Order: sequence, then C-alpha cells, then structure tokens
Amino acid sequence: IKSINPQKLSFCTKGSCKGRQGIENGTVKDGQIPEELKGDVEILRKKLLEGVAETDDALIEKYLEDEELSESEIKKGLADGIIRGSFIPLICGSAVKAIGIDFLLDSLASFSPSPLSGKEITNNESLSAFVFQTLSEAHLGEVSLFKVFSGTLSSGGTVYNSTKKKEEKV
Repeated sequence: IKSINPQKLSFCTKGSCKGRQGIENGTVKDGQIPEELKGDVEILRKKLLEGVAETDDALIEKYLEDEELSESEIKKGLADGIIRGSFIPLICGSAVKAIGIDFLLDSLASFSPSPLSGKEITNNESLSAFVFQTLSEAHLGEVSLFKVFSGTLSSGGTVYNSTKKKEEKV
C-alpha cells in the first residue's frame, strides 16, 4: 500500500536541498530509500504494521501467523487507530507550492471518521459549542462562527465562556 510505504523526503531551506528533491516540473516524484537506511526503514514499517494489526483481533491473529495484511485491512486498521488516538498521522507538504495536498486530502478521506458516526446532537442537553473563528464586521461588530455539539443557543441568552471563565451575553 503506497500510503504507508516509506518514502525518502527532501529537506529544503533557502533554495538549498538535502537529499533527493523528488520534484520535476512541479510534480512530486517518488524517491528511493538509500541502501544504508533500508534495514531501519523495514524495522519501522514492521512496527507500524504490528500497530495496525493490534487494532483488531482478527488482524493480530493474521499478523502473528506471519500472513500478509491486505491493503483494505491496513487501511481499516489505520483508520481505527487514528479514531482511537493510537496513531497520529504526520503528513508533510507545502500549501504554497501545492506539494502533498492531494495526499493530505486522500488521507483525510480514507482515514477520518464519517461525520455521521459521531454523537447525535440533541436539544435536550446543556449547550456545548466551540467557537472556531471570530470576524470583525464594520456594521455588526464581532461575529463568531461556532459548531454546536449539544443543546440550543438563543439570541439574547447567556453562555459560559470557558476560556475567559465568565458568562457572556449572546
């Protein structure tokens, strides 16, 4: 599975790059692992596959019997591990140069939980919301954008701001 196969990355700073650049005409090319690192890379890949196998009893049994995990089993194990917090993916790229963005989006689509699998929002619970952006509008003043996790929010009511540790009027 390409999404967990090790790839050699380059490190570039101020126009000087160390390692294989892997970029030709704006297109990222796969790099080769140097011979002297292949042993270490294989050890790390085995550790990753072991972690993937530990997410499911059937996978760990298959892994312990030295059977190869299929691509779909690896993807499911990675997704389950990410959801549980056992794995934290690290994806490198550059938004400015559009390098790695396709891989980032593909990874999010493959390994993120469905929004439908989350807890159902109900009006019967107390208000729980997260403000993710505050804008300053000339005619309105400050406008906050937020996600409601539970409860209801009414104009003119008050909410508890956990950051400021005080009640605020809506």
